[in-house]
Amino acid sequence: MSRPALSAFQIASRHLAWRWYRHDGVGPDWWCPQAVQAITMPLRAAPGTALQVVLREGVSVRTVPKTLHLGGHTLPLVALHAGQARAQAAVPPQLTAQRTNEIGTATALVRDRLSPERHYLLTCAHVVAPDAAARFRDGVHIGHAALGSVTGQLCEWAPLRPVGQPATRLDAALVELDSGSLHALRTLDPEWLPAGLNDQIGPALPVALQRPGGPLDGRLLVQWSGEVVTGANATSTYFLEDGLGYATASPTVAGDSGGALWSAGDHLLGMHIGALDPASAMGANALMTRVKPALDWFSVKPFTRHDLATLRADDWPALPAPQAPTVAPAVTPGAGGPAAHDLQVLARTLWGEARGDGEPGMAAVAAVVLNRWRTGYRGRASVAEVCLDPAQFSCWNRNDPNRSALERVAAQNDAPFLAALNIAAQALGGQLPDPTVGARHYVATWLRTRPHWLNDKRPCAVIGRHEFYNDIR
Repeated sequence: MSRPALSAFQIASRHLAWRWYRHDGVGPDWWCPQAVQAITMPLRAAPGTALQVVLREGVSVRTVPKTLHLGGHTLPLVALHAGQARAQAAVPPQLTAQRTNEIGTATALVRDRLSPERHYLLTCAHVVAPDAAARFRDGVHIGHAALGSVTGQLCEWAPLRPVGQPATRLDAALVELDSGSLHALRTLDPEWLPAGLNDQIGPALPVALQRPGGPLDGRLLVQWSGEVVTGANATSTYFLEDGLGYATASPTVAGDSGGALWSAGDHLLGMHIGALDPASAMGANALMTRVKPALDWFSVKPFTRHDLATLRADDWPALPAPQAPTVAPAVTPGAGGPAAHDLQVLARTLWGEARGDGEPGMAAVAAVVLNRWRTGYRGRASVAEVCLDPAQFSCWNRNDPNRSALERVAAQNDAPFLAALNIAAQALGGQLPDPTVGARHYVATWLRTRPHWLNDKRPCAVIGRHEFYNDIR
């Protein structure tokens, strides 16, 4: 099936985002991140509609021509300045990152589609992972007047905050809940949950921002791509693609970032990112993103008032028909040769098998891989061959939901994958202790049907959600 053609705005957005990330690219000298802060165009704009270009201070509007030619489109241009044209991310209450005291609001309560026993709160990444120092399992305080104080732990987030971070369509994170926190949240009035989901957008679509002070009504106005500034001191920046600008009667305030945007019938549509300057955003004073890309990226399903995120067959749209496990041809040696190949395959195996158990869990899986390689188990000659050995590490099986996730993380790394890369490098460099005491096998602790090879064996270690065995031949 062919992909739909990109709109003129999408072509302009991707071109500017590429130059923002790479600080280069073919284009007019003024069409660069040093000159342009943001671009805006009405939703479903008719052919010939002008693209509004917001310039940085000190850049003359006279440098901008009347038209821009990109990807077969000729766009009329309107240039202007704005002192606060970048999206100013709000800093809301309700979720508090314990390390930085950044505060925000939950978007939704969600269930992991790959590990259904795990549950999270979805929110903005800039609330709970506001800088490059954010780490897996950072503490997050969850406050609500009806339940007092409970806690969660940072699990996954995008975008990351290293120098040179590519443009992103996401500003989202998962805060994992233990059983006590989940129970406390489920005792709240179910009206805080949406009635359903919606991913249909259009001009002037009514929306309502869900926030601690009560809903704030608005309507969608524009497509928006540009630089987002976050943090109390505006110290962190990233480029957001394909955002949506909406207008509210009163301004959004601190306490709104991460808040859910509901459409008619209380259907979850998006999440609030921050404030916009209406003078430079065609009347929009708030910025949101659609929630569906975040749900798909993290492979989670939201709770609604009438459904506790029950997983059904149609919750696995990307899952192919079951078939015999095979070696995945997903990674091939690159310019770095076999060593680079081993590193990439091992890192992806750690991520696919044990990202939910953090660095200790991934280090334990790395030890198993290296123990198999060192002892020549099953005759595999390299670390990569050990990982890709058919039916041994289930994340590579064609009928495993993690398989599609492995392809996703290869295209854009998340925080746990960066940790997996670091652990893999240590393991391959002989710098990683073996917490499994020589184990070559492991199983998930939650398996109801135990594999036959366990017999009456006892685990030599239990790390995260895995039992490890060193006495199986």
